[in-house]
Amino acid sequence: MAILVVIWVGIGYALYREANRFARQHGQCPWGLPPVFWGIIGLMAGLIGALFMLIAEKTTTKQAPNNVVWSQGPYADPRFAPPPQQQWTPPVAPGAPAPTTPGAPPEPNVGGSEFLPKR
Repeated sequence: MAILVVIWVGIGYALYREANRFARQHGQCPWGLPPVFWGIIGLMAGLIGALFMLIAEKTTTKQAPNNVVWSQGPYADPRFAPPPQQQWTPPVAPGAPAPTTPGAPPEPNVGGSEFLPKR
């Protein structure tokens, strides 16, 4: 009896995890039902619940939007993205020319005193 309980709990947990994975991959849960529901179905119905999950995944995949783009990696969820970086600018001494921005063209060589323009 204890073995059957462990197996049914395992099936419920597996259906819960599968519903979460499906929702991340396709943008919606199977049949639009939350993962907790699928876990309870797995606890109550066992392998029959797994069969319902399989049918739900097959029919829901056709309804999922094709243009959903899911980012893989550590910052897939925008809530966990790092804050935007601000560009550091060095301090400028009084009377000194302002520093040029990276990628900007160099200042013109007025008077021709240097062979290469300053960067």
